[in-house]
Amino acid sequence: MPTLVLEVTREENKLKVSAYEKGVAAEHSLRHYEESAVSFPEIENLCSQITALLSHANKTGELTTGPSEELRKTSQLLFDEIFPSEIKSRLRGSQCQFLMFSI
Repeated sequence: MPTLVLEVTREENKLKVSAYEKGVAAEHSLRHYEESAVSFPEIENLCSQITALLSHANKTGELTTGPSEELRKTSQLLFDEIFPSEIKSRLRGSQCQFLMFSI
């Protein structure tokens, strides 16, 4: 079963991101990377907000409606900040059942 592999590396003020399917016949040894300048202070801020929201979860990991919606919105902002549009399209369009992160 194919796995979607998402590779993210940091180079100074940029992120290099690649998304490819592993375990399919068309797998290539050369990978295309998307480079994008990002705001690392903004990423840190969004991560802090997500951590604070998750700390309000109850023992079973559930959030009330307000924090749950805020978590969804903040997570979407983080997703938009980190991933270039081509990578987002690959993630949304993938039929893979598994995702492997390499950071």
